[in-house]
Amino acid sequence: MITIDYDISSINDADKDFFKDMLSYVSEHVVNYEFDDNRVTIDIKSVKYYDDVMQSISQLHQMINREDFEQDEELETKVLFDASNVQPINQEPIFDKLIESQSVILIRPGVYAYSDLVLKICEYFIRKVKDFLQTEFTDYREIQFPILYPIDKFKQGGYFEKFPHHIMFQAVLKNDINTIKEFSKFGVNENFLSNIEPPKSVLKNAACVPVYPMLSNNKYENQKAAKVFFMTEKCFRNEGANVEELSRLNEFTVSDIVFIGTDELIRDGIDKAKKLWEFWINIFNLNCKVETANDSFFAGNYKKLKFFQLMGDAKEEFKWLLPHSNKYIATSSANYHRTQFTKKYNIESDKGYCHSACIGFGIERLAYALLCQKGIDLDKWDQATIDEVSKHVELK
Repeated sequence: MITIDYDISSINDADKDFFKDMLSYVSEHVVNYEFDDNRVTIDIKSVKYYDDVMQSISQLHQMINREDFEQDEELETKVLFDASNVQPINQEPIFDKLIESQSVILIRPGVYAYSDLVLKICEYFIRKVKDFLQTEFTDYREIQFPILYPIDKFKQGGYFEKFPHHIMFQAVLKNDINTIKEFSKFGVNENFLSNIEPPKSVLKNAACVPVYPMLSNNKYENQKAAKVFFMTEKCFRNEGANVEELSRLNEFTVSDIVFIGTDELIRDGIDKAKKLWEFWINIFNLNCKVETANDSFFAGNYKKLKFFQLMGDAKEEFKWLLPHSNKYIATSSANYHRTQFTKKYNIESDKGYCHSACIGFGIERLAYALLCQKGIDLDKWDQATIDEVSKHVELK
């Protein structure tokens, strides 16, 4: 290990905190760092990484000093694939018909139960993702996590930083006989919040949340391929008034594949996993796009979004058209976390901190988008779609 001394006196005071935040992400070979006014001491894993680390730090420094870095313009996305010229079979809205037929059953806004065709299509996507995983990745670990997640670990992962308004908490009454009696008699009233214990758990908002603390202090050496973890989980987000049909929900299902390894290995893993996007594009003849996204998985403000865009695309979304509204919704996304989580939980390789990435598949969104493009009358579906779905579920 070596220590270098770096001068940040040319960075204005307003940007020094930003430099401190971002220094953690510039290289997996940075072990630790300490700031003292206009200087920072940086511990590097080995002298052989000195040039790479210094180049990355200089790049960060130059970005901050660029004039356009402060401008609050809209960040651009890149279209990586475009099949928006495909004409879907169905153009008509289907949501009200799904409600009428009770294929979708309203529990409360943003929360639904599913039956019949919708349930079958959801089951198709769950099974297809797993079957694909078993074909492409012979060595993976499947895990089923609980819905509740300790709030202290959730905070440690940095999840409070971005979209804290999405967080949903577990609430329990205080263990007090009078409080319990009052609730039993009056239910939820103006005193309800004062009778609630401070929450100790959240309802996890992403399927991959528990993976990284589970791997705390692990070190992977001589990796030939990324470590692969798979889960299908219920997730929860407070969407407020933004809930919309089945495209934005408070409770939803995600099948998630997580990769841990070097940057090269996790990118190889994501590239393999994205073959499933290609498969669906071709077999279903989709009207869809693949785009980079601005909302980096862990970036919490404009500067961070700009930084991660300049450093390299951190998120790609697989977006399907909803023909009745002419809107595209993200049904799946590939997220490159770099060392965001592995540094927090000390997950290392023999080359420095591991990188991580995940690719998530939103089951309800996939099912809804497919039905919006194909319709709910199976007699009007193309044969290729019927044949593919029927391999995994019984349609009729």
